[in-house]
Amino acid sequence: MNAKEARIILRSHRPGQPQDARFQKALGEESLKQEYQRQAELDNRVMSLVHAIPLPEGLLDKMTKVEPGKRRLDWRSARSALKQPPVLAALIGLAVMVGILVFFWLDRMQSFPGREAVFRMISTTQEMSGAELEPLITEAGKLGDWFMLKYGLEDFNVPPEFAGMKTAACRLFKQDGFPVAQIAIKRENAAGMLFFIFRAEDFGVKLPSPDRWYIFTQEDWSAAVRGEAETKTCFMVAVRGKRQQLEDFLKSLSKETPG
Repeated sequence: MNAKEARIILRSHRPGQPQDARFQKALGEESLKQEYQRQAELDNRVMSLVHAIPLPEGLLDKMTKVEPGKRRLDWRSARSALKQPPVLAALIGLAVMVGILVFFWLDRMQSFPGREAVFRMISTTQEMSGAELEPLITEAGKLGDWFMLKYGLEDFNVPPEFAGMKTAACRLFKQDGFPVAQIAIKRENAAGMLFFIFRAEDFGVKLPSPDRWYIFTQEDWSAAVRGEAETKTCFMVAVRGKRQQLEDFLKSLSKETPG
């Protein structure tokens, strides 16, 4: 395990998650261990500061107080209360707390066993020169025979919405001794789009809901992975760009695919 792979594993680890063998190995490098500890300490301090912000007494009463004979909220009094420094500090603290909770909730929703191994598939792309890929122009859904004859790869599976996309080049590489099919896609306005196909059990990947996309970011890449229950394989699409761009792309495919 090199330093880059170790850093990816440590960055993807969240408090409360089990510390498996790969995590412990990543901590073996002293500089990375110190980096992880500093980040964990910072996260803990932020959470402690947020929880320590007290709400002013009577805040809710002041904001919802209704004078006798009135049914509506006294917005003038509410606006006046909002200008008070203690109230502003409390609201800012509340907003920060909500933001942190939303971040952890989104991260937990996209977490799954084996995510670190999937991260490393993306990281191999950063080190490629382009010569590793073999030029091959065809449709992605027709590559099953090519991978079988050339590499003996079985259970090659591309989701229907991706099957008709034109390929530019392909290869099969080994990660931890297991095969991973990688396909470069030739698509207008989609430079840097790659497909990855691999067996879930080879990398300990367990998707709670195999039929939905799990989206994550890796440096300047955004990726989405989902499983195929019948063949027990995983399909991943990765693009250079922001997460929102990938989400919009997946939504556009679902609209184009009948049924």
